[in-house]
This record gives sequence, structure tokens and C-alpha cells, in this order.
Amino acid sequence: MASGVWLAIAMGLGLWMVGTRVDLEPGARLAAAYGVAALLGWMTNLVVGISYKLFPGFVAAARSERGRGAVPIASLGVPQRAQAPIFLLVNAGLGATVAGLCAGWSTTAFAGSVSVTAGGLAYVALIGRTLVFTLVDPARSRDPLAVLP
Repeated sequence: MASGVWLAIAMGLGLWMVGTRVDLEPGARLAAAYGVAALLGWMTNLVVGISYKLFPGFVAAARSERGRGAVPIASLGVPQRAQAPIFLLVNAGLGATVAGLCAGWSTTAFAGSVSVTAGGLAYVALIGRTLVFTLVDPARSRDPLAVLP
């Protein structure tokens, strides 16, 4: 859903850019905001959202290929409690970056990019944790009824 919202924002910025001279400072800021909304807003949300669902399956399949024991698929994913802060850091940061670029507020744009970077680094660390489980067994769930993939 967030990916679709960013796509709509990018489309709006693209339409706003029609007839704007991007060789002048206001047009260049608008073009940068368009790029951030399209490439980072739309694509980042799409990739992150899909990877949360696909990577645990990829890891389970790789474990099977390597002859490693099956583990509960829920233990392979990025924990739910970490997904919301990453989402908020990335999307609030993108909003601040785009708004700062459009309005010419460099401090706001910079603060937004710092937030996006923090969310991105947290995502990379946690998705890396998921991928490590291809070779390492995760801590076992205490639930004796956990379903194996």
C-alpha cells in the first residue's frame, strides 16, 4: 500500500514538473524530489515489503538444498516488532526529504535522508540475519507445535 502511495506522489510530482525548467534551481529541486519519490519511495517499499515475505522461503529452500534441517519458517523472518520502526524511519524520512526538496528546506531534506539511511541500515542488518540462517540454525521456538516448512 505504501508503495502505491509513493507511486501516486511520484506521478503528481512528474505532472507538476511538466513545463518546469529543470536547469533552474526550483525545477532542479522538484526533479530531485520526483526521483526520490519514484526510486526510493515506490521501489523501496515494494522491495522491502516483498522481501519480508520471500526471503524466509528462499532460506528454507536453500537449507533444504544444502541438506540442513527444517526449521519453523516464522523463525526465519524479520521479527514483526522490527518491521514497523523500519517502515516509519524509511517513510517518514522519505516524506521529509521530498518535502524539504520541494520547499527548499535543506535541513529538513538532510534530516529525512538520515532517517531513510537509519531505516535502510536496520533493514539490511535484519535481512542479513535472515540470510545467515541458510548456514546457521536459528534459536528454536519454544512452541512445540511450530509448523515446519
